[in-house]
Amino acid sequence: MLFAICETAIVNCGKLFAICETAIVKEGMLLGICETAIVKWVMLFAICETAIVKWGMLFVICEMAIVNCGELLGICEMAIVNCGELFAICEMVIAKRGMLFAICEMVIAKRGMLLGICETAIVKWGMLFCV
Repeated sequence: MLFAICETAIVNCGKLFAICETAIVKEGMLLGICETAIVKWVMLFAICETAIVKWGMLFVICEMAIVNCGELLGICEMAIVNCGELFAICEMVIAKRGMLFAICEMVIAKRGMLLGICETAIVKWGMLFCV
């Protein structure tokens, strides 16, 4: 379910907030999938690796996970900022795909507008905190 929504977000380029809002309202299973992926560090990696190879847009999956996981926002940010396993995957891709570097750097260092959108979504959809 998460993978299909990520695909849609990538195709729509820039309409991430709208896609996330729709997903939160209509995809009841999405929150459970995201939570399991981040807690166990297995499912999310598989999705990220596939997405990186196919699209080279890791930040889309990362931001979707942050938006849809409510209370797990801290865990997701920590993994990115502290160069955990998720960043290790990103580093391997950077070596092969130079263009991904700027995207990864933005997500890891600032996350700017995307993080602001995520925070807004989490506040607006308070039900996400009930995980």
